[in-house]
Amino acid sequence: KNTQLKAELSHDTEEEIVWSSDDETIAKVNQNGLVRAIKPGVVKICATVLGNTSEFTITVIPSNYSLSIVGKNILTVNEQFQFDFNDGLNKLTEVKWSVSDETIGSITESGLFKAQKIGKVTVKVEMKNNSSIYNTFDVEIVLPAPTEIIINGDNNVVQGNTINLSLDVKGDNVTNDNGENVTEQ
Repeated sequence: KNTQLKAELSHDTEEEIVWSSDDETIAKVNQNGLVRAIKPGVVKICATVLGNTSEFTITVIPSNYSLSIVGKNILTVNEQFQFDFNDGLNKLTEVKWSVSDETIGSITESGLFKAQKIGKVTVKVEMKNNSSIYNTFDVEIVLPAPTEIIINGDNNVVQGNTINLSLDVKGDNVTNDNGENVTEQ
């Protein structure tokens, strides 16, 4: 694919603009500023006129380019997890992270996710300069499992009688069906 670059001068001149590429194995540029992508990588295209040079950085991506997310699909409330991405270019792509519902989970620019409350949320990574290239990853936020469950009560009962048993649940943020905290630590 070709990309046409244009150099705009702040004043009229008859001087010729000299275009160049710092790596012609990645992309070549002709003297009209037309850039031809050769292979994936990062290249600087330069325009020089009257001894002044300006640089423009281009990332050449493969024609079958895609982003994938490396993640964990079940997290517990208050858990943090570092999401990552794979672009097939040794992370040459600048990406932007986002989530579908920031009340359930939040994510930083570097992909650090924090689970905030029970629910389902979608994590999205997209190319910063081309939002049509993206991928999503569904995450469910759950409560942590109890670390210990203890049944209490009398272990002898007379035939025909009843006894009451109670349950001690130990762990972080353990709740009953009504959402009430029942944790003993």
